Amino acid sequence: MFEGITDQLITPIPEGSETQKLGIQCLWESHDLEDVMEWIRLLPSASVPSEAKDSLQLVDSRYVLSVPWSETRLRNVQTAHQEGKDLPPCHLVPLLFPGLPTIYSVIDGSHRSYVARTLGKPLLCKLAPKSLKYEISDFRIEQGCLVLPDQPKIPITHEQYLFFWRLGILDKSSKVAKLLKSLWG
Repeated sequence: MFEGITDQLITPIPEGSETQKLGIQCLWESHDLEDVMEWIRLLPSASVPSEAKDSLQLVDSRYVLSVPWSETRLRNVQTAHQEGKDLPPCHLVPLLFPGLPTIYSVIDGSHRSYVARTLGKPLLCKLAPKSLKYEISDFRIEQGCLVLPDQPKIPITHEQYLFFWRLGILDKSSKVAKLLKSLWG
């Protein structure tokens, strides 16, 4: 089961992503969160009404897809937390996947949600009026490609294969699928 996003301090990578340049790596299990965010964008979803969309609420920051991209903004938010200042709520879109806790995409507040996650604190937010619901039973992996309804096949890497397979998108067509099923059921 997915336990949430974890963050690690790393040696800054000048030619890496914006997050890696800051010396930060955000992970969804073993996958770089910036990659995961791109992979999720490949998947079609249905727009459904969000719960409690008009009120402020606290969400578990471990399930917010956020990565910092500005050292200045990151420092400002960290300083505000240290000084006990109130910060505005983040604006989030719920992403609904079967078998997973609700995941959130950030409309506004990437640095605030990242800092809350690193501090182990819940995140004050306002939800978008609509959630995105993913019907992964309509998706499959076939011969190294992600197969989505009414779309051309999308070739995927081994890392994407593992991510999509862990998400519940199944491959019943290959020896790799049978091996993964024997290892992780």
